Amino acid sequence: MARPLKHSSSSEGFTIVELLAAMVISSLVVALVYSMYVFAARLMSGWERRSDLNSIVEECSHTIESDILNSSGVVECNDSSLVFESDQMDTISYMFPKGSVSRNGIPFEAAGQVSQGRESLKLDASVLASVDTSTALGWPVRLWSISILGSTGKMRDLSVICLSTPLSSQEILQADSAGSAKD
Repeated sequence: MARPLKHSSSSEGFTIVELLAAMVISSLVVALVYSMYVFAARLMSGWERRSDLNSIVEECSHTIESDILNSSGVVECNDSSLVFESDQMDTISYMFPKGSVSRNGIPFEAAGQVSQGRESLKLDASVLASVDTSTALGWPVRLWSISILGSTGKMRDLSVICLSTPLSSQEILQADSAGSAKD
C-alpha cells in the first residue's frame, strides 16, 4: 500500500507578497536617504558660498585698511577712488566703479576663491568719510569710514572700515600752506 504524501508546511523561499513588501520598504528608505543627501548638499553649498563671500569682503576690507595704515600720504580721496603714497614712494590706487573694486588696476575679486556658482560676485566700495581733524591733545588726524558691500544673487555681506590715522608731516605742511594761502 502506498503511503499518503504528507504536506510540509515549511517552505524554502519568500512569497511574492513578502518580496513586494521588502521592495517597497527598501525603496522608501533609499528615497529618504537620497533626499537627505540632496538637502545636505544644497545646505553645504549655500554655507560655502556665504563663507566665500564673507572671506572676499573681509580680505578686501583688511587690504584697504592695511594700505591706509601703511601709507605716507593721501594723493586723492573721493567716493569712487582712493590713491595713497606708500613709504616706498609707490602709489597705491583703488578704483571703485559700480560692482567692482580694483587695486592698482587689478580687480580685487579675481584674487579671491570665488565658488559662487552661476551668480557673479559684485563688490561695491565707497569712501563714506575722510575728515581731517585733531585729537583732544591737538594732534592732527584723519578719520576714515569706508564701506565694502559684497553681493552675489540674494546674498549680501557688508564691512565698514572705521579708523583714524595721524596725518603725515607732508600733509600737515600742505594743510598749513593751504590755510595760509586763504588768509
